[in-house]
Amino acid sequence: MASVRALNSSMLSVFLEGERTGSSLRLERISLRTATGLLTASTSSPSDIPLQPDGQLGATWNFGPTTGFDFPPFQLALQTGSRTIGTASWQGLRVELQGDRIRLIFSSLRMLCDLLPGVPLETDATLVFVNGVFQRDTPFPLRQLPASGGVVELPMAGPNVSIPPSATLSLQFQAESVSLVASTSGSVTGRSGFAWERSGDRELQPGGPPDVFELTVTNASAANLVLARIDLAGEKPPAYFQGLSANGWATEFKISRALQFPFL
Repeated sequence: MASVRALNSSMLSVFLEGERTGSSLRLERISLRTATGLLTASTSSPSDIPLQPDGQLGATWNFGPTTGFDFPPFQLALQTGSRTIGTASWQGLRVELQGDRIRLIFSSLRMLCDLLPGVPLETDATLVFVNGVFQRDTPFPLRQLPASGGVVELPMAGPNVSIPPSATLSLQFQAESVSLVASTSGSVTGRSGFAWERSGDRELQPGGPPDVFELTVTNASAANLVLARIDLAGEKPPAYFQGLSANGWATEFKISRALQFPFL
């Protein structure tokens, strides 16, 4: 049985499998390969997929009409590079191939991450790849978290963050990163015990009281604020407090030079 790699990411890789006949693959099943294990699903309606002379899909995909594959509940290791930082699990996963795209449709996707301790990341999500390129979509909403003392506390492996109860949390997926996004017109506060640098990037670390700094961001109108962005490729440390616009990432919020201290 021939195997053709369709997707390769830090979270999982997707392989198309079946009998190769000349310049096409008779698609019979799909395999998902992760750091935790291997999952396979078959179809009762095999379809023919054109291949390049080297046996690969080529720059432009042509999967034809929709072919779906259903996977059972599963839990896999969530890694940044070679370091395991948590787990990701789902209650259901359907992989659909159609035309020039692959859709990964997750039901009850749950991520537990050491970098965001105490923050349950639970959502339904559909990730779309067109001709092998991930299509960034709108953030996927997370379930509401309980408030205490008029705020919702979010402990992180970095700044501890407080958001108003009216704020909504969501996950934003990039090709090699995932971000926790707060949508609010109120104030968001981050505080931390100390900070240090790694390869030119600044990392905030949780520390006991007293906090050495506190930063409050107040929006003039409703806006999206990236509370934390985790690089799944493991090449960059987590980033905090970024702007998210319809056209892409804004730069980090800047602190006036007159207000900078050695620990900022």
